Amino acid sequence: MSSLWIVHRDPGRRAALARVAGDASCLVGPPGDRGFDSASSPDVVLLGLSGDLEAELEFAHRVASRHARTSWVVVAEAPDLAEARRLFDTLPAEWMSYPPAPDRLR
Repeated sequence: MSSLWIVHRDPGRRAALARVAGDASCLVGPPGDRGFDSASSPDVVLLGLSGDLEAELEFAHRVASRHARTSWVVVAEAPDLAEARRLFDTLPAEWMSYPPAPDRLR
């Protein structure tokens, strides 16, 4: 069974992404949640982008350096995708616009 982390600063968007992902056992929280620091290594991190991206950049840097085998899916509003890709250029990720299609996300 693969493990999934869903990370988004907005609680409503976190809940929506968890529903779309269809994984009731996933770990869900905002980028600053220190619960991620003590959790076992995830197979996949679903990172939702919002706001100024400072917390998301810090989270990605912190987690990616510790969990090198983790796959990343990054979700952002369509108009923000190009800038987000530029800012997260060192993060090997699958990129999707929000809201992601459930069949593609799963």
